[in-house]
Amino acid sequence: MITDHFAIGGESAWMPFGKLEIVTAYSEANLDLSVSEEFSTFSAHLYGNNDAMLFGATPDIDVHAVVSTSWTGHEDGSGIFEIKGSITGDRFPAFENVLADGKGNSIFLGISGASGGPFTSLPGDFQRDMVKYHYKIKFGSDGSMQSVNFNGQTYSVDDWNMKFNSMNPQKPGSMPGSSSRNID
Repeated sequence: MITDHFAIGGESAWMPFGKLEIVTAYSEANLDLSVSEEFSTFSAHLYGNNDAMLFGATPDIDVHAVVSTSWTGHEDGSGIFEIKGSITGDRFPAFENVLADGKGNSIFLGISGASGGPFTSLPGDFQRDMVKYHYKIKFGSDGSMQSVNFNGQTYSVDDWNMKFNSMNPQKPGSMPGSSSRNID
């Protein structure tokens, strides 16, 4: 088992109530990561607050992930990448889980609409169900994603992403990979 801990971050913004200015700050994030080489599984806890809001005195946004993968390859470099994941956390703010290849293509793995607000959903390290998925993704010999197989049906990358673009993330169970569907 490989375990690593490192910090990442990004620019945060907040518009105080009744003001027309936006406050920005660099917010640190933390990632605790464990990887099992034997089973091609990783577990992660990503957490961090918004330093631009209330002078940084805000609770962390918590996201937990457990993801397993496998690869069945062919001699020409093409193959099937199987990915199964479970994402839990605070369920605020909204969340998108995306997989990208080295050719600039990406697919949605799942999305979770926001539940509650920053003062009711963030205090504490919650593990509310957000996204569960199990997909088989076909890769071409050039390393690009070609299609997604879900429940025995195959979708082009564009058709797959369109399913997510046309659904309401606030409505539980309205999309593949949503918080109320256990996809096996």
